[in-house]
Amino acid sequence: MSEPRTDHPSYEPHGPSVEDVAALAVRLDRLEEQNRRLKRLGTLLVVLLAGLLWMGQSYTRRAIDAESIVIRDTKGGARIVLGRTEDGDYGIRWIDAAGVDRVWFGMDPEGDPTLEMDDASHKSRLELSVGHDGAPALTLRDADDKARALLYLHATQAPALELCDETGQTRAQVLLAPEGAPSLDLGSHEGHIGGSFRLDEHDLPELSLNDAAGQTRLAASLAPLGRPRVLLSDEKTVTRAALTLSGDGMPGLALTDPRGQLRVGLGVASAGLTGLVLQDAQGKSRGTMGISASGAPSLSLLDPTGKARAVIGPAQFGAKKNPSEVRNGFSMDLFDESETLIWRAP
Repeated sequence: MSEPRTDHPSYEPHGPSVEDVAALAVRLDRLEEQNRRLKRLGTLLVVLLAGLLWMGQSYTRRAIDAESIVIRDTKGGARIVLGRTEDGDYGIRWIDAAGVDRVWFGMDPEGDPTLEMDDASHKSRLELSVGHDGAPALTLRDADDKARALLYLHATQAPALELCDETGQTRAQVLLAPEGAPSLDLGSHEGHIGGSFRLDEHDLPELSLNDAAGQTRLAASLAPLGRPRVLLSDEKTVTRAALTLSGDGMPGLALTDPRGQLRVGLGVASAGLTGLVLQDAQGKSRGTMGISASGAPSLSLLDPTGKARAVIGPAQFGAKKNPSEVRNGFSMDLFDESETLIWRAP
């Protein structure tokens, strides 16, 4: 076979040129760079997928399985402890730089939550808790760990505040009755209520003063119509004296015997009459004394049936036909059981 001729003017040798080779090299570099990016992206997706899968698995499992967790400061001292106490309580403790427990928040073995705040001597000064019945309580304590103030709810859901002395004895209590009536009780060293101030179901005030045994000896109140009343009682709580005002503002005083039977009554009527009544043990009036609106006094003695047997009162003396000779005075009249006059003087 003869050799091809190269001297023909229209002939060009076959194969890539230098420019084609350079362009091809650039394209190959771009493809390799894209391939490296895809590999890095694929690796990142695999890592993210593995992380999400691990997080999904750990969500249903306990991340930390330990009896306690201790967080320490830069000096190695424990500052926060999460775990179980020797008494079986579970919670978290905050500890100061001196190593003293200052805050406790947790639950006892029965599941009742408690928050306690202590002073620098590890004395509990504030406690917030919820009891078995769900009633919350707030307690403030002094430096000797004695409860001095308590705010809580009764089983009736009514709030109450107690103030205690240094021995822990309640000395003052503010509370609401189930129907919402407020009251203030003052207590003695022995725990007896010495005085009470409250509003009744009609929102009328009542004041009670008690003896050392806790028995009410003085009671002051307002009746529904606003009439004041003061009662004095003996050691058996029997009312022995009562001071009242009537609806029209007239005062009255009643004295009773140990059985509570009225024996003396003293009052002023709206017309200006003043009267005193004495009664026997059966409640029968046996003597009356009064002053009329004009100022004339009178005295009457009564038998057990209530009939007047002796009366001392104003009388006029002198000749009726001669008014100038009439003079005012007093006379005594005696009557029999049929109320017939049997004697008069003068």
